[in-house]
Amino acid sequence: MRRILKPGGRVLAIDFGGTARKHKSLLDHIHRRHSHVELKDIIGLLKEAGLSVIESGPVGMRDLQFALATAPCCA
Repeated sequence: MRRILKPGGRVLAIDFGGTARKHKSLLDHIHRRHSHVELKDIIGLLKEAGLSVIESGPVGMRDLQFALATAPCCA
């Protein structure tokens, strides 16, 4: 991601978090099929890639969480 972002560019990462539980909707079915990624791990990966995380938290729908990061302004 870092290589394709222009200086000051942004990336938004959204993934499922939380714990697995019994669900009935299509979104919940997708949630169960994928691992439950901790927000701190998403943030860590973005930072490892040389990005600055500027905002993160729950999306407000089910167990979705997000991290918004930017690329350095000067390469």
